[in-house]
Amino acid sequence: MHTADNDSASYFKLLRSLGMTFMRTNYDPDAYLSDSIYCEKVDQIVQNQLQARLVPILAPQDVPTASGDQTSLSKLVAVDTMAARTYRGFR
Repeated sequence: MHTADNDSASYFKLLRSLGMTFMRTNYDPDAYLSDSIYCEKVDQIVQNQLQARLVPILAPQDVPTASGDQTSLSKLVAVDTMAARTYRGFR
């Protein structure tokens, strides 16, 4: 039996066929901001989810609390802004 990688379009299509409609994708916000290869990998996963007709929910890990330092909060705003620009208009 052939198995699909757990980030491939085939895997997400299988999940969709089993009734899943959305998928949470966790990612490292520091790597997303600083590493273009990592950013491309996250994008490929999102594209595979969209191809399978899943709704991706992007969830940065280690989100700072409201009482966190200003640098962490600025990074969070930057990564959210970057993701929002990348996926604006996708449905």
